Amino acid sequence: MERLMEGSENVKEALLQCIAKSDTSAADGVLPLLRTFSRPVSKTPFFDVQVETEHAWPSSNLLNGGGCCKVHYRNGAHLVSSGNRLLVVRQDNHFYFPPWGSLIQDAYIQRCGADKRSLIIVGLVNGIHAALLQEESPPVVLDDIFIETGRSVEKIVSFENGKLTLCYGNAQVESCRLVFRGDKVSEMVLSSNQRPRRIYDAVISLWDTKRYQDSAYDPYRGNLFVLSNTDLAVWKRTLTGEFVVAGSVAVLRNTVTVLASFETSHHAVLIAADGGRQPVLLDEAPAAGGGTACVNVRLASSRPLPSGLHVEDIRFACRDTNGTTLLYDALTHLLILITTNCAVYEGVYDEMELVSTFHLDGPITGIGYVSESVRFGTSFVVYGGSGIQCRIGALPIGLVTANLLKLGNPHDEIFSSLLKLGGRRGMEALVGANLAGVPAETLAPLLGQFLHPFPQSNNMRVAPGAEGLLYLVHRQIVVAERLWTSPFSWDLALRLEGAVKLMEEWRGSIESLLRLNGWLDYPVQHMGLVWQGFVVSSPQAFTTRTAINTQALFLYTLLKGLGDACIICKLYCMLLTACGEEALSMASSIGNQMGLEYIVWRCDTDAIISEFCTTALACNGANTLAQLEAMKHALPVKARHAISVHSLIMKGNADEALTYACDNIVSLRDEQMVSYVEERLNVAFPDHMVPIRLLLCWLRHDKSSIGELLSLLEQNTADGSPEQVKRCLRLVMQAAARSPALSRDVVRWIVGHALEDDRLMCFAEIIEEYIDDLGEPQTIPALFYSCWKDRLRCPQVAARGFGDIAKSKQRVLLSTRLRCINLALEYGPTDSDRLTYVLLLLQDELVKVIERTGQSFNYNSSSKLPRQETQSHVDELRHFYVVESRLFELAGVYRRNGGAKVQMDILKMHPETPERVTVQVLHDLLASLVHEGGQGASEAVRCIVREYYGGYAAGLPLLPFVTFLVHNREDPGTIVDTLRSSGVPAAVVFDTFLHCLDDRCDDTVLTKSGVITALTAAVTNMVGEGRSVYATYLLERIHKLLENEHQIALLRRSDVEQLQNAEAAMMRFVSSSQSVS
Repeated sequence: MERLMEGSENVKEALLQCIAKSDTSAADGVLPLLRTFSRPVSKTPFFDVQVETEHAWPSSNLLNGGGCCKVHYRNGAHLVSSGNRLLVVRQDNHFYFPPWGSLIQDAYIQRCGADKRSLIIVGLVNGIHAALLQEESPPVVLDDIFIETGRSVEKIVSFENGKLTLCYGNAQVESCRLVFRGDKVSEMVLSSNQRPRRIYDAVISLWDTKRYQDSAYDPYRGNLFVLSNTDLAVWKRTLTGEFVVAGSVAVLRNTVTVLASFETSHHAVLIAADGGRQPVLLDEAPAAGGGTACVNVRLASSRPLPSGLHVEDIRFACRDTNGTTLLYDALTHLLILITTNCAVYEGVYDEMELVSTFHLDGPITGIGYVSESVRFGTSFVVYGGSGIQCRIGALPIGLVTANLLKLGNPHDEIFSSLLKLGGRRGMEALVGANLAGVPAETLAPLLGQFLHPFPQSNNMRVAPGAEGLLYLVHRQIVVAERLWTSPFSWDLALRLEGAVKLMEEWRGSIESLLRLNGWLDYPVQHMGLVWQGFVVSSPQAFTTRTAINTQALFLYTLLKGLGDACIICKLYCMLLTACGEEALSMASSIGNQMGLEYIVWRCDTDAIISEFCTTALACNGANTLAQLEAMKHALPVKARHAISVHSLIMKGNADEALTYACDNIVSLRDEQMVSYVEERLNVAFPDHMVPIRLLLCWLRHDKSSIGELLSLLEQNTADGSPEQVKRCLRLVMQAAARSPALSRDVVRWIVGHALEDDRLMCFAEIIEEYIDDLGEPQTIPALFYSCWKDRLRCPQVAARGFGDIAKSKQRVLLSTRLRCINLALEYGPTDSDRLTYVLLLLQDELVKVIERTGQSFNYNSSSKLPRQETQSHVDELRHFYVVESRLFELAGVYRRNGGAKVQMDILKMHPETPERVTVQVLHDLLASLVHEGGQGASEAVRCIVREYYGGYAAGLPLLPFVTFLVHNREDPGTIVDTLRSSGVPAAVVFDTFLHCLDDRCDDTVLTKSGVITALTAAVTNMVGEGRSVYATYLLERIHKLLENEHQIALLRRSDVEQLQNAEAAMMRFVSSSQSVS
């Protein structure tokens, strides 16, 4: 197949050469010199005239405006105007407009695609009127709007890209922008209103003698020909949709009308009153600076009517896209029909101009051609005063051939005549006859003669019939290409659909003829063929069989090109229907701004078609998917995948869609569709982990993609919730169950993550669920997962392992150490693990202390620690296990900032702690709470005593608190209350102050009287029988103090009074205790 495609590419280059050569010869400005062959219509089978005897316009009695009746055929509708009245007739529907206040000069209609809406524009003497029509029964005007122009609107040329193009009575051209909002025509703006009108232009227009006579528009080349009484001006369409004058040429006085020509040899035709036809040639050169092209307008020699045909007043003229022309002489009521063809029925085999005439009974009101060139020819219509007067069909040579065969003429004679036509005209006749209903079997004998190649040694020229088929295909693609490059209009999709339908019919007929006797049957392309146009060379001599097979490749490529053009245009129609004007930029982007024929013969059409499909699917048009499904069999594999996936997504069945993607993963990879499918499925089913599922499917075919899978696994689990992570891992592990290599790689990937990873526990659960044997752990993470698996089966072993991780000398995050020690305590608690747990908590607390202190820390109330050193301390505490002594040391560095609290927590676990050490730490802790924490002295003491009094292994000394409170000017009673409210028993408070009374506390600055007061308060707070003993003892001590004259002499009067008061209080307390007993 690859060799076949390579051969097709070579043939495509040859086809382009042939087409380019043909177009160049046709566009060189030299018109073909054809003989004229004149016959009455009844003797010319190329014309079919059908007179309408009973046709009349609906509501024709309303056309009584008093003006001259005119009829135009525009975009599928008959527009009948009379004075100030307008009747619109389309098939079985019609609509009658109320009369306007001024005369109608022209009317225009355009359908809005498949929507049953139409835009009707009426050109009046003083302005334009636009109406948006809903074509129901009866039709309804949705909205209308009027704008004054100040000049007579003689011709409404077109409505493209949202702009009307108007021709005025002075032969000037202007555009008018229409703005729609829903079913409303919200605004109409003339281009002259968008820029200041110069006074000079206004004054000059008063003396302008130029008057509009006729115009013709070629929408495909962007040329507008405006004929006035003095010249023919050529207006070019710019990129903005405006028209500017590009050139002009003087014309003869008897020139009455101008017709656009779609032939490559010339651009337009001027019609004279005597029926003479003068081709208009344009020589274009780009203007400086990339502006509008300058055009040199030339007039070729006029071609008169046959010498025996005399007319003087050509009033109406019409021309189809193939050059068939219809003229009407108002004086003689004569219709003149002109076409170019071969009169094989009279033994004439070269092309000539056939002129026929048909006499009408009376005057007519207009003529027009009502259809593009279809398989049964072009249809013209002639309008009378009250309706259609007659219809004229211009028949192609294929239909003429079919009619001759159906009339019973001898086939041999007809075939002999067709054979003399040559391959180009002969194949057109054969294919056209088949389209008209002649069976392929009937045409087979002649087909064989047309398609027999001519091998000569190592060279071969394809048969004349193959050459003829090329020009047939080329002509059909050119017709579609005109629409491909056209500006946007509402009916562009409808017109393009008509062209596509015609191309499909031609392709179907050509294929049926070629397959009949095996003209498309060929082996795989053999190597070494060199194509040059219609000639091919081979390293080996051609035989009849190899020549036919080689020509088959030529025919296959030709047929495929026509089919690709059909499909591309169909897809473009879908874009136009679904996206409107945006479709133009989409198609331009996909096709790289190239013409249709260039795309077909030069580009990868499968890639272009696939991109069109995906773009059309993205537009989400109502019928787009159904249309694509219907034509899926004719699309490339890539496009079929896109349609199938989109269809399954629309059904909402995630499992079915994912199954399709997995079943076709190899093809999706080959077509580079994985990313597209993955994106679409991921958007539609975000919870189904589409990328991983597809990659797992691909792993069955390519084991080397494991690295890609692990990268994707990392990406998909990095920021997910625990449930999402576990779902993702379970999906992979279920697939890994069928692949030991994948299982090993996934486990290696999991174990490769540090214990600090947020997914640690998810990993642990997955390993426990899916992995039976991890082997001997070689790393800390491996040890963790091994312990996790053993925690239920061998809890003591697992606990030991968790404890080892918590105390590991390797770099492990503090939070992970805490997690591990907690697990150790949960599954096998030991005293060692409990101590480790406490120390790790203290590490964590100290880290917080250091981080709270900021960038600088006071050390010994004067020096500051360098920032680098504090960062080093934090790193040590956060990533390593710090032994108790080192922890105490580090806490001491930050004792005034909260480190003393950590030191106290360490000391409280040791009964052998010296009191002096405790006193020093307490001093730092109290200072920290008061100065750094902002607490009051009593509150600080209360906090510490409450926390440590009951659990301090060495016994919490209270004298430091008494001293601290005294230094903070707290009275003895308050000190006692503070200690008592902190949970210290009254007896202990009594013993503490008794030390002061015995002079065993040098740091206390309490006086004797203050100590006695405190002891009195302590006794007062006692309960139970023992308090009388304390009271009696205290009373004895007071008596000794009062009896010692030396000590009394040293006391102040107030101190003595305090002692006396205490004595009285204790005496009352003792007396009351004795009386109770």
